Amino acid sequence: MAVTYMLKLEQQPKSYDSKFKILTQGINIEVHNWILDKTSPDQSILEVGCGTGSLASKMALKGCKVIAIDKNYQMISYAMKNIPEKDNIELLYQIDTIKNLNVPNKSQDLVISTFMLSELRPLEQQIFLRNSWKALKTGGRLIIAAEFVPSGIWKIPFKVKRWFYGKKLKRLN
Repeated sequence: MAVTYMLKLEQQPKSYDSKFKILTQGINIEVHNWILDKTSPDQSILEVGCGTGSLASKMALKGCKVIAIDKNYQMISYAMKNIPEKDNIELLYQIDTIKNLNVPNKSQDLVISTFMLSELRPLEQQIFLRNSWKALKTGGRLIIAAEFVPSGIWKIPFKVKRWFYGKKLKRLN
């Protein structure tokens, strides 16, 4: 069910960030702020699954050299229209997937992915991890913020919350 809502959201880049914030109860903003605290100027960063580019823009404004990729043309197009206007900003958006990573091996200080891993099948997750490690410099870091799907008795409240947020998103549309 959540994947269906995500696909719907991804077709609406203008409202994606606000609706995703509602869906995650603001956790996505907390995650972005936590990641920003872990970055420093002049780091080379690859963001995989950048969506509207909100995190990529913030990292670039901080002085990082950012390559942000997403497979969704609409998201990349929206992100490119909203590149911050500042001198010497180093931000490149690309339509790409983790399978076809167009960055040199051992070229990135950080590889970041937020809320994307859960959308991948197990083999795609392995490809993502393998290619991320190839892109990282020696001593580089991989930062992943992913949804989790609880097991056992914890599935019940999780599914109820998902159902409730799905209803909420339908009303927002």
